[in-house]
Amino acid sequence: MEFRPNGEVVSSDGQLEQVKSWTAKRTDHGYLVRMKPISSRGAHNCQGLNAGYVVEQSLPEMLVVVENGGEMLRVYFGTEAKGNYMELRRRHDG
Repeated sequence: MEFRPNGEVVSSDGQLEQVKSWTAKRTDHGYLVRMKPISSRGAHNCQGLNAGYVVEQSLPEMLVVVENGGEMLRVYFGTEAKGNYMELRRRHDG
């Protein structure tokens, strides 16, 4: 994913490339990130799913919670810090 300063994010998955607008708003629990599709190259993703289906199934909102001084992010699939989430940890090489 490439977050651009103009408010766009570009992501690639297989032959599928999507461009979305994004905004982030600070909340009491983290950052509420909203994404809205702008365009996609009409190809299939790495799982063979077509672009229309992938765009239709994309999450419009997620809550990103920063933990341990930025060493870990929890990305909740919705607007609240509950339920399923993805955990991203900083990797320290060397």
